[in-house]
Amino acid sequence: MMHTLREAIRRAIGRPPALPLVYRWHLEAPSDCIAFIARHVSEVAAARSGGVLLIGDDDAHRRALTSEFKSKGVEVTARSPTDIEPPDPAAISCVTTSHFDARTVESIGRSLLASESLRAIPFEYILSRSNYEGFERHDPDYYRGFYFISPLLGDEIDYLGIYQESLERFELKCDVRDYLEICQMIREVVLNKVPGDIAEFGSYKGHSGYLISRLLEAHGSDKTLHMFDTFEAFPAESLGVDSFWSATHAVNFEEVSAKFSGRANVRLVRGDFERTVPRELPQQVAMAYIDCDSYRATKLLVGALYDHALPSGGLMAFEDYGHPALLGNRLAVDELFAARPACFRYFSPFSGIYIVRKT
Repeated sequence: MMHTLREAIRRAIGRPPALPLVYRWHLEAPSDCIAFIARHVSEVAAARSGGVLLIGDDDAHRRALTSEFKSKGVEVTARSPTDIEPPDPAAISCVTTSHFDARTVESIGRSLLASESLRAIPFEYILSRSNYEGFERHDPDYYRGFYFISPLLGDEIDYLGIYQESLERFELKCDVRDYLEICQMIREVVLNKVPGDIAEFGSYKGHSGYLISRLLEAHGSDKTLHMFDTFEAFPAESLGVDSFWSATHAVNFEEVSAKFSGRANVRLVRGDFERTVPRELPQQVAMAYIDCDSYRATKLLVGALYDHALPSGGLMAFEDYGHPALLGNRLAVDELFAARPACFRYFSPFSGIYIVRKT
């Protein structure tokens, strides 16, 4: 049965095309990380007409990056992870690091957020795939993918049919792993009668929103889905840790709106969260699906939702918490829920989603 389901899902989503280029989160060898950082950061520094602050221990990686930058005519200021402040912050146009492990990069990110002189400067980094080195050799092939039996398989709802239907209407954005997590969260709040509507923050072109709408419909729920987004592009962020997606992901609002025409359980809320959330947030939110990717927006939403709109049993899901390139969102979640210990928190290695349940 599982083999049949796996093959059906593969047919539904299609096999991924060959990548046209290597992204930073695919890199593993230190030499590849150094080469990428040297090339990309040199371009950023040239565009911003300034030098580079290189944070790292005085080791072979930092020396190699320093040499690469100098060969490209980039002025380099080197500092250690425990003392990041440069002598002349005004001369710095970009911050980067020769460390590629999550613990050190996240520590540097927290230090940058605390620095008045550096927090607005773009921070470029790589979290190497070698972060899981040692764990991967204990991951047998026969436990990967769709080996385990999900509780969704016992439902009468045609989850696969809903997903196939969505791909006929939208370009793939919500992959099947995220979708199966959403299925379980919607199931949880509907079956347990958690009060409130559903809210999505960061809807892009609407793929995940459509799936949530259809799942509510399939469960016979009267909850409304409120989709919050600028529906223009990712905002131009002011913090360096949020610079990765800044001013990207352009969207045509009319096209998105047309695709949801006639869907009675959907409400599109257009604008930056700082403007729309105080005015348009439902009084109660049973589940919040957050795909906003930035420290700024995540901090705003946790304060507005968890403290004021999320009932007991309500869920908050941070879709891109585990994405190696999205440091700001991850730092905000860690910081804010460390101060709110009375909740259940779970990170899914299946999808990269971080789920919080208010208790």
